[in-house]
Amino acid sequence: MKHFRRFLTLLIVLIIVSTISGVYNFSSIATDNKSLDINSQSISNNALTTVKTIYVNITGNDKNDGLTPKKPKKTIQNAINTAKAGDTIKIESGTYKENLKINKNIKIIGHNQKDTIIDGTQKSYCIYIDNNRKISISGFTIKNGKTTERCRWRY
Repeated sequence: MKHFRRFLTLLIVLIIVSTISGVYNFSSIATDNKSLDINSQSISNNALTTVKTIYVNITGNDKNDGLTPKKPKKTIQNAINTAKAGDTIKIESGTYKENLKINKNIKIIGHNQKDTIIDGTQKSYCIYIDNNRKISISGFTIKNGKTTERCRWRY
């Protein structure tokens, strides 16, 4: 009978909370044999968003979704455009002749610094990062930006 009461109490709480907008995580803790203490914690909608990894390879195709290494995108910029905030972009070895514009909070990881190259081809900045972004970039050689320096970051 006591288990039925606990179940009934939990069910009533769930019914009451379900009338309130939002997503909740419930855990129940029995404090003694006569009562049931229920803790609820609100989960933000951001916690429900799936963070994904997008793959890039110079032999890929930008029409691919890039969600597996077997179907990578071809260009880093297309992967950036596809990515959502919090996503990771993994870049295979190769020379990518691109001028990147990053306008969201993402991670970009090159295969290794020796063999993964972003070449700005002297057209513009190699990488332009919008203000107030949290970006992580690692595993690259970055060269041929259009400045008197070897390459320039703008942020």
